[in-house]
Parts: sequence; structure tokens; C-alpha cells
Amino acid sequence: MVICEMQHSDVLSVSSLSDNTFGKDFLTTDFIHFTLESNNYRSFCLKKDNKLIGFAIWEVAATSEISNLFYSEKHFLNNFFNSSNAIAKLNQIAINEEYRNKGYGDYLLNESIKSIPYDVDFLTSIYWVKDGSEAMKKLLIKNGFESIKTITHYWYNDSIEKKYNCAICGTPPCKCNAEIFAKKKPQ
Repeated sequence: MVICEMQHSDVLSVSSLSDNTFGKDFLTTDFIHFTLESNNYRSFCLKKDNKLIGFAIWEVAATSEISNLFYSEKHFLNNFFNSSNAIAKLNQIAINEEYRNKGYGDYLLNESIKSIPYDVDFLTSIYWVKDGSEAMKKLLIKNGFESIKTITHYWYNDSIEKKYNCAICGTPPCKCNAEIFAKKKPQ
């Protein structure tokens, strides 16, 4: 098992896993390529025998740019993180279905955190609230994240704007809720 920085050659595999996990075109290949070129993103792959079994994409922002990381409740989140230099948001983490519930998500999360810049004060993640699946919530809590806010219809406007299909709701708009988690970054 190896964790490596995501490469352009990984994009199609990451896109396919994303489509199966989050819904068609939630992460477009153009966006995944963009994350590889941007200094604000840290993208990782988890591979076994050169086969992608998971990925994680983090976005890093200075406190003054925090509102760019979230779709709603920006005022609340700006106030919550106002004493920070910077925060890192786990945008996506996904593990191939046949490898789930075997500790790979935990391993990918913790190893990717080690590559987050030293000036980041808080780590945050958006948990997709959906019936029958609390694996991500359990992963976050197990790793010291705490729930700070639940937001109804979090992806509603984003799904309309970007025209992606939610794995739960289908065609836009997405009516899924999100729970925001955060923790101080270990130094």
C-alpha cells in the first residue's frame, strides 16, 4: 500500500471513483487537473499494486479566503475560524468499495494530513449526511474532528450551477445536508 501525490495520469481513475462515490461529474476531470496545478490544493492517491483504491483532495486557504471554501453559512464559519492563520478543508476522500471498512480511509486521512502546510491551524471537512452511511462521520470523529454546524441543502445551488448529478438525489438540485467538522491541526 502506498500513498503518493496525485498525478495527471491518475485523473481518469480518480474521476471514475468519484462518479461512483459522489455522483456523475461531481468532480470533473478538468477540476481534478486544476487541483494538480494549483498551489491551494494537496491531492493524494492510495494505491495497491499500482491500482487506485482511494484518493483525498485537500484545499488550503488563508483566513481571509475562508468564505471561498464553503457554499453557505459563510458568516458563521468566518467567525469560527477567525483566529486562524489558515485552514485546510478535506474536499473529498473516497475509497473503492471493495476496500472500505478495512482501515484504508483512516490511513489515507492521517498520511495526507502530514503533508498539510505548517501554517494551517485548523483542519475541516464537510460530511455528506445520507441515510445508511456514517462511515465518513465515524472516520472524522475517530480522528479527533468535532461537529460544528449542520447545513440543510448544502449543495443545492452548487449542483444547479455545475450541473452534476447527486448519487442520492439524481439530477439537480441536490437536497442533501452537510455537517461541518473541524479540529486543530496537530503540529
